[in-house]
Amino acid sequence: MTNKDRFVNNLYTSYWESLYIYANNLTQNTAQTEDIIQEVFIDLWKRFDTLHIENFKAYLYTAVKYKCLEYLRNRKFTSVELETAYEALSEFELLTVEEQEQFKLYLLEQVKLKAAEILPEKCLEIFQLRYYSLKSYSEIAQLLNLSENTVKNQLNKALSLLRANLSYSVEAFFFFLLFVK
Repeated sequence: MTNKDRFVNNLYTSYWESLYIYANNLTQNTAQTEDIIQEVFIDLWKRFDTLHIENFKAYLYTAVKYKCLEYLRNRKFTSVELETAYEALSEFELLTVEEQEQFKLYLLEQVKLKAAEILPEKCLEIFQLRYYSLKSYSEIAQLLNLSENTVKNQLNKALSLLRANLSYSVEAFFFFLLFVK
């Protein structure tokens, strides 16, 4: 066994379990997780002599993250899977600011799609004016010739319906988006 073989084998022994847990939290697929870990270590072994790695743990987690994201890119998510993936990525602080923004945009798009799918027409219109056009209750009431109470009731109805159909907190998500913009 060469020094390279021993070194990569030691890395594998040291990090396999934690990388497996991390990747499995992202993929929710044990067979895919095992393949990803194996691919990362095979790639490391093949390119070992040409790589200049200062922190092998960070390298391995980053390589696993990108392999998982590659796998997940073409996959439809449930809201539980989205939340789990985001938490797993955040726990290891492996999301860049750009990736966090992309994730927020993806979540926003998922909420838009779900809202269009399940909300009654008037409720959806009020929801879109409030959260996408950032109109106040009074602006919406004036625009649609409704009372502010009706606007508030319709928004509560929209949030209740979305809450029942999405596992993450819709209110917290939109509250966050209102102050980020």
